Amino acid sequence: MIELTYFLEEKQEKGLYQVIQSKPGEPWQIVLGNELIGKVEKKQGMWNLRAETEVPAGLLKGIVKLIEQQHFHHLPSDIKMHWEAYLQEVIMLSDLEYMVICKPGICFESFEKLFRTSIGLLIKDEWQILFRVYNAGMSDDFELVANRVFTAK
Repeated sequence: MIELTYFLEEKQEKGLYQVIQSKPGEPWQIVLGNELIGKVEKKQGMWNLRAETEVPAGLLKGIVKLIEQQHFHHLPSDIKMHWEAYLQEVIMLSDLEYMVICKPGICFESFEKLFRTSIGLLIKDEWQILFRVYNAGMSDDFELVANRVFTAK
Protein backbone atom coordinates (compact mmCIF):
# COMPACT_ATOMS: atom_id res chain seq x y z
CA MET A 1 0.00 0.00 0.00
CA ILE A 2 1.17 3.51 -0.81
CA GLU A 3 -0.10 6.47 1.16
CA LEU A 4 0.61 10.09 0.26
CA THR A 5 -0.54 13.28 1.94
CA TYR A 6 -1.77 16.26 -0.06
CA PHE A 7 -2.48 19.65 1.49
CA LEU A 8 -4.92 21.78 -0.49
CA GLU A 9 -4.61 25.45 0.24
CA GLU A 10 -6.91 27.37 -2.05
CA LYS A 11 -8.51 30.74 -1.20
CA GLN A 12 -11.85 29.23 -0.19
CA GLU A 13 -10.82 25.63 0.49
CA LYS A 14 -8.26 24.08 2.80
CA GLY A 15 -7.82 20.43 3.61
CA LEU A 16 -5.42 17.62 4.34
CA TYR A 17 -6.13 14.71 1.98
CA GLN A 18 -4.80 11.17 2.11
CA VAL A 19 -4.11 9.69 -1.32
CA ILE A 20 -3.99 5.90 -1.00
CA GLN A 21 -3.26 3.11 -3.48
CA SER A 22 -3.76 -0.42 -2.14
CA LYS A 23 -1.96 -2.21 -4.98
CA PRO A 24 -0.05 -0.97 -8.05
CA GLY A 25 -2.40 -0.43 -10.96
CA GLU A 26 -5.45 0.13 -8.77
CA PRO A 27 -7.11 3.56 -8.57
CA TRP A 28 -5.87 6.01 -5.93
CA GLN A 29 -8.45 6.69 -3.22
CA ILE A 30 -8.82 10.27 -2.03
CA VAL A 31 -9.79 10.51 1.63
CA LEU A 32 -10.57 13.60 3.70
CA GLY A 33 -10.78 12.79 7.40
CA ASN A 34 -12.58 9.45 7.41
CA GLU A 35 -14.61 10.16 4.28
CA LEU A 36 -13.86 8.73 0.84
CA ILE A 37 -14.07 11.69 -1.52
CA GLY A 38 -13.40 9.77 -4.71
CA LYS A 39 -10.96 7.76 -6.76
CA VAL A 40 -8.47 8.89 -9.37
CA GLU A 41 -6.75 6.75 -11.99
CA LYS A 42 -4.82 7.09 -15.19
CA LYS A 43 -6.34 5.44 -18.27
CA GLN A 44 -4.88 5.80 -21.74
CA GLY A 45 -2.62 8.61 -20.55
CA MET A 46 -5.43 10.69 -19.02
CA TRP A 47 -6.20 11.11 -15.31
CA ASN A 48 -9.86 10.65 -14.38
CA LEU A 49 -11.62 11.46 -11.12
CA ARG A 50 -14.72 9.61 -9.99
CA ALA A 51 -15.94 11.74 -7.10
CA GLU A 52 -18.44 10.72 -4.44
CA THR A 53 -19.04 14.38 -3.58
CA GLU A 54 -18.24 17.77 -5.06
CA VAL A 55 -14.48 18.39 -4.95
CA PRO A 56 -12.67 21.70 -4.64
CA ALA A 57 -11.25 23.30 -7.79
CA GLY A 58 -7.62 22.39 -8.27
CA LEU A 59 -7.80 19.20 -6.19
CA LEU A 60 -7.41 16.78 -9.12
CA LYS A 61 -4.57 18.79 -10.66
CA GLY A 62 -2.70 18.98 -7.33
CA ILE A 63 -3.11 15.29 -6.51
CA VAL A 64 -2.04 14.19 -9.99
CA LYS A 65 1.06 16.37 -9.72
CA LEU A 66 1.87 14.85 -6.31
CA ILE A 67 1.52 11.28 -7.64
CA GLU A 68 3.58 11.90 -10.77
CA GLN A 69 6.39 13.60 -8.83
CA GLN A 70 6.99 10.51 -6.71
CA HIS A 71 10.20 8.75 -7.70
CA PHE A 72 8.83 5.28 -7.01
CA HIS A 73 6.42 5.99 -9.86
CA HIS A 74 9.40 6.22 -12.27
CA LEU A 75 11.87 3.75 -10.74
CA PRO A 76 10.74 0.64 -12.70
CA SER A 77 11.32 2.34 -16.06
CA ASP A 78 14.60 3.89 -14.83
CA ILE A 79 15.89 0.45 -13.82
CA LYS A 80 14.72 -1.17 -17.05
CA MET A 81 16.36 1.54 -19.19
CA HIS A 82 19.61 1.38 -17.19
CA TRP A 83 19.96 -2.38 -17.74
CA GLU A 84 18.02 -2.67 -20.99
CA ALA A 85 20.21 -5.50 -22.31
CA TYR A 86 19.65 -7.56 -19.14
CA LEU A 87 16.08 -6.98 -18.03
CA GLN A 88 12.78 -8.28 -19.28
CA GLU A 89 10.51 -6.69 -16.68
CA VAL A 90 10.53 -4.55 -13.53
CA ILE A 91 7.33 -4.68 -11.48
CA MET A 92 6.54 -2.39 -8.57
CA LEU A 93 4.78 -4.46 -5.90
CA SER A 94 4.71 -1.47 -3.53
CA ASP A 95 6.88 1.59 -2.92
CA LEU A 96 9.00 -0.69 -0.71
CA GLU A 97 9.30 -3.75 -2.96
CA TYR A 98 10.09 -4.45 -6.62
CA MET A 99 10.32 -7.66 -8.64
CA VAL A 100 12.98 -7.70 -11.36
CA ILE A 101 12.99 -10.38 -14.09
CA CYS A 102 16.03 -10.85 -16.32
CA LYS A 103 16.09 -11.70 -20.00
CA PRO A 104 16.96 -15.22 -21.15
CA GLY A 105 20.57 -15.90 -22.08
CA ILE A 106 22.31 -13.42 -19.79
CA CYS A 107 24.88 -14.39 -17.17
CA PHE A 108 22.75 -14.08 -14.06
CA GLU A 109 25.73 -14.14 -11.69
CA SER A 110 27.42 -11.25 -13.52
CA PHE A 111 24.20 -9.26 -13.53
CA GLU A 112 23.81 -9.83 -9.79
CA LYS A 113 27.22 -8.22 -9.20
CA LEU A 114 26.33 -5.25 -11.44
CA PHE A 115 22.95 -4.80 -9.80
CA ARG A 116 24.26 -5.01 -6.23
CA THR A 117 27.00 -2.44 -6.83
CA SER A 118 24.97 0.19 -8.65
CA ILE A 119 21.22 0.02 -7.89
CA GLY A 120 21.67 2.53 -5.07
CA LEU A 121 22.62 5.17 -7.63
CA LEU A 122 19.17 4.94 -9.25
CA ILE A 123 17.17 5.13 -6.01
CA LYS A 124 15.99 8.61 -5.07
CA ASP A 125 13.58 7.69 -2.27
CA GLU A 126 14.83 7.97 1.30
CA TRP A 127 13.65 4.56 2.50
CA GLN A 128 15.00 1.05 2.04
CA ILE A 129 13.68 -0.91 -0.92
CA LEU A 130 13.58 -4.69 -1.29
CA PHE A 131 14.43 -5.99 -4.75
CA ARG A 132 13.59 -9.60 -5.61
CA VAL A 133 15.57 -10.43 -8.74
CA TYR A 134 14.88 -13.54 -10.84
CA ASN A 135 16.49 -15.11 -13.88
CA ALA A 136 14.30 -15.56 -16.98
CA GLY A 137 13.21 -19.07 -16.00
CA MET A 138 12.51 -18.05 -12.39
CA SER A 139 14.84 -20.91 -11.34
CA ASP A 140 17.46 -18.68 -9.70
CA ASP A 141 17.04 -15.51 -7.69
CA PHE A 142 18.51 -13.15 -5.15
CA GLU A 143 17.16 -10.49 -2.84
CA LEU A 144 18.69 -7.16 -2.04
CA VAL A 145 17.62 -4.43 0.35
CA ALA A 146 19.02 -1.19 -1.00
CA ASN A 147 19.15 2.48 -0.06
CA ARG A 148 19.85 5.57 -2.05
CA VAL A 149 23.56 6.21 -2.54
CA PHE A 150 24.60 9.83 -2.16
CA THR A 151 27.21 11.05 -4.61
CA ALA A 152 29.45 14.08 -4.27
CA LYS A 153 28.65 16.94 -6.60
